[in-house]
Amino acid sequence: MKTYNYLIVGQGLAGTVLAYTLLKRNQSVFVIDDGYKTSASQVAAGIFNPITGMRMVKTWKADLLFPFLQNFYTDFESFLNTHFFFQKPIYRPFESIAQQNHVLGQSAEKSFSNFMNLENNDEHYKPFVFNEFGGVEIKNGGYIDVGKMLAYFRDFLVKENLFLATPFDEDKINAEGEIKDLKIRAEKIIFCRGFKDRESKFWSYLPFKAVKGEVLTGKFESTENLDFEQIINRQGWVLPLENSIYKVGSTYEWDKLDSEITEKAKSDILEKTHQLIRPHFKASKQEAGIRPATADRFPLMGLHKIYPNIGIFNGLGTKGVSIAPYFANHFADYLIENKALDKEVSIARCS
Repeated sequence: MKTYNYLIVGQGLAGTVLAYTLLKRNQSVFVIDDGYKTSASQVAAGIFNPITGMRMVKTWKADLLFPFLQNFYTDFESFLNTHFFFQKPIYRPFESIAQQNHVLGQSAEKSFSNFMNLENNDEHYKPFVFNEFGGVEIKNGGYIDVGKMLAYFRDFLVKENLFLATPFDEDKINAEGEIKDLKIRAEKIIFCRGFKDRESKFWSYLPFKAVKGEVLTGKFESTENLDFEQIINRQGWVLPLENSIYKVGSTYEWDKLDSEITEKAKSDILEKTHQLIRPHFKASKQEAGIRPATADRFPLMGLHKIYPNIGIFNGLGTKGVSIAPYFANHFADYLIENKALDKEVSIARCS
């Protein structure tokens, strides 16, 4: 029976980023994944944005998260010898004069200077964006091609015999961390299965508040004057990909957590898009996924208070690509060096 430092259960965004972080720190890792098709990682647009919300404030811990994620994803790309990290400005049209004044006021604060560019050319966007009140370009934004990143990392794990595609039966874990059917023993088993972990006997007490989201992929019917590489964001968002393909989104559904796409979601996304971009959007693909959010909107990490060889890294929610790198490293500090976890993210807050 082969022994590893860590068995990672789930190879979505959380499991992938944590596994790579631990490997970089010379820990032995084995990963199990059941290929769950409606995980958020399989559907996510992967946008990272340091300025969010109606009041356009800095996202939680932006000054820590965004420098860290840039270094992390650049290094990860180099390791996998591929490209999935795309840095792009995010153009945010103002919704009103009041919002414009608010943003102009806060932009004078030094802490916002790294994330806002008020000298952008609104006239460049005017032919294809509804921006009667002008707008602002947000710096240090962009997106991750999450599906590509996961696929390349899985290929690496398979090549190194560190991966098994199989459902995971938590009832077959014994006190020594052995999973006998799999002939694997791990010093610690870390659950990273997204919203599915709310059904676990170990983690059902945690404050998961999963949210379903749907996104569309397609083209704009008229490409005249449609010339932009920036992400456009106001209530909904428009993400330019390659070959004049765009993703647009998204929706939030807390009650009906299934994998089915809906006409209502499609209609809602198209309405947001048509209020943002002048040309008409025609969808060719619609997808749905379940985001592993939490009631207090903070991630979940730590070791079980009764079973200290079993842990969790989860609850990354709608900002997963921004949060995952920094907090995977933070969790690794806790696991390897016994450093204290931030109280906001530790599962000790939930006991």
